[in-house]
Amino acid sequence: MSGDTEVIARMDTPAEMLAAIPALLGFYPAESLVVATLKESEGQLEVGLMARTDLPCPSEYQNFATGLLTGPLGRCRLDRAMLFVVTEGTGTCTATSCRSCTHNTGSQPPASDQQLPHAELITILQTLLGAARIATYSMYVPTIAAGQRWQHYDDPHSTGTVPDPKSSAVAAAMAMQGSVTFGSREEIAALIAPDIDEVARFTERLEVLLNESVEDISEVEGLRIVLGAVDRIAAGQALTDEELLRVQVAVADTEVRDLAMSTAVGDSAGAAEQLWMLLARKAPAPEVAEPLALLAVSAFLRGEGGLVRAALTRIAEDAPEHMLGWMLQTATDAGLDPREVLRPTVREAALKAEQLLTGAPPVNP
Repeated sequence: MSGDTEVIARMDTPAEMLAAIPALLGFYPAESLVVATLKESEGQLEVGLMARTDLPCPSEYQNFATGLLTGPLGRCRLDRAMLFVVTEGTGTCTATSCRSCTHNTGSQPPASDQQLPHAELITILQTLLGAARIATYSMYVPTIAAGQRWQHYDDPHSTGTVPDPKSSAVAAAMAMQGSVTFGSREEIAALIAPDIDEVARFTERLEVLLNESVEDISEVEGLRIVLGAVDRIAAGQALTDEELLRVQVAVADTEVRDLAMSTAVGDSAGAAEQLWMLLARKAPAPEVAEPLALLAVSAFLRGEGGLVRAALTRIAEDAPEHMLGWMLQTATDAGLDPREVLRPTVREAALKAEQLLTGAPPVNP
């Protein structure tokens, strides 16, 4: 899912939307179906949900399409949808769960004047969306790169080339906001992949600190530990393992963790993300779920969909019952606007944090 919606009325062609996909997702998708939902707002088109999924096995087309329509697409308001198949394959099954299925052994002609890859899937999706009175525009492209040739599913003779994704208006806008477009999902996952040696060293000391400290730390003490670490990173100072351990112990208290959501906004938000990334690589499961959730909150608000998904994937693997992770995953799956979901919560956290740090009385809403 992309983050905040972006007005794309200035995009004159679907090819420009295609070129904007990497910036909106945060990475260049491969072997993927990308769905962009569009809605009218004051005479302009806005991107609502931007979703990417692996291409399904042909034997699962109907179930896959039905699930997509009753799931993420069914939970958001849309006037039209754009469907993009990105694959260098021929339409045979590439799903890891279907490596032995019969679809893998067949061969199909390459995309040309003949049927395009996964054309049957697009037909099913168009039929279901059409029944809901949602207009569609569907395109195929081998990869999203400057000069690559795209084709329209309804008319394969309707074709053109992809503009340079790095030069798109959306890419420029996202870059100005500090967003980075990665080459693949794997590059994003590598940013927060655990360092096995670091995790082993961190774990031994963390267990001691958790047993000694977690019951004694107060909300305000824990918050000061977190904010102090963020300030040091913002000042360009490296944190010691002992300092990182103290932060991890602090956010193990869910009340402190919730207050730490306040770091997702403001001038130090980038430094806070660096802190959560450091802990993501060092902290063991299940404790690592807390900094991962805080990273997801920050990335969610900045529209870094790829980083959100990477963080939530690790939470699902390392702490599947983590409540905040589950809530964020639900919001992501539903294609909800982070302005509606998280910003009120973050504002409330910032207000409470300020009250704790200054000793000011609570403010009635």
